[in-house]
Amino acid sequence: LEYSRPLTKKDLKTKVLYRDWFMDGWASKTVKESDLRPPLISESSKKRRLLNTIGVSRGFGDHHLFTMDDHLPIKPFLSSVPEVQVYDLRKLDVLTDKDVLIIASDGLWDVLSNEDAGLIVRSSLSATEQNEQYSMAAQELASAARGFPSGSNGHRWMMSSGGSASTDDITVFVVPLKYCVAPPPDDDEDDEMISLCAED
Repeated sequence: LEYSRPLTKKDLKTKVLYRDWFMDGWASKTVKESDLRPPLISESSKKRRLLNTIGVSRGFGDHHLFTMDDHLPIKPFLSSVPEVQVYDLRKLDVLTDKDVLIIASDGLWDVLSNEDAGLIVRSSLSATEQNEQYSMAAQELASAARGFPSGSNGHRWMMSSGGSASTDDITVFVVPLKYCVAPPPDDDEDDEMISLCAED
């Protein structure tokens, strides 16, 4: 059931508006004890919460977190099945300036797919001078996720695709991979750098 507002213990035995998946409008009902149990996953303002307490991704690793009202432990309801792919870069024939790793917070990934992020980075790397290209690509990603003000009052932000922009914090790194497989420096070069530092 969905209620017109979050329920608290003060609402017990009072009338509130509610609706379910099969209803066209709202109806009223008297709040019972069972209605006060938090839903497993709730959504308000397009932000999902686990047991009305915490964003799902923020709860990973927090073994001591409890819901506010009922003090239910959150941890048993969290499960992490990450999408992991392993690539051995040493087996690739060549890595170019356009081979990158995008590391970003959920503020970006909530509104951009892997494919969209890849297109934005490729476009940015093609149009930017080499010494600033990775910083500019990261800025392009953050700007795409943040969107632009829309509507008469400008309070709503939209992406160029027409979807709602991210309202979360956005952190982005675009890491060039070609340096990951660069040959290690010679010992002579290391000794030379150490002696230069010692002279300073």
